[in-house]
Amino acid sequence: MLDFGLWGKDERSSLRQAAVDRGAEAVMLFCDVGLDEQRRRLGRRLAEEPHTTWPISEAELASWADVFQRPTPEEVDGSEPIPAPPADFADWDAWRADRWPPAID
Repeated sequence: MLDFGLWGKDERSSLRQAAVDRGAEAVMLFCDVGLDEQRRRLGRRLAEEPHTTWPISEAELASWADVFQRPTPEEVDGSEPIPAPPADFADWDAWRADRWPPAID
């Protein structure tokens, strides 16, 4: 099991391809949590367990929401074909090697 925050489609596609290449099944679980719920959860963590988190500003939440690439329903259910890697990379292995340390591969 890989519990990893995959904010971008390239990240998710890369790891889906890595699973396929290794004969594994990739299952995506996506919890669609809106900003209001994120604020509520953050407030609760700060109130109940401040030693486990840090303050996050409204500006940070908004900027992160702008960066996150929401998966399509087909990406989540696995019916969407894995796209080709970005043009600068021969394959997803090369993309991962450029993006993440070898321990992630």
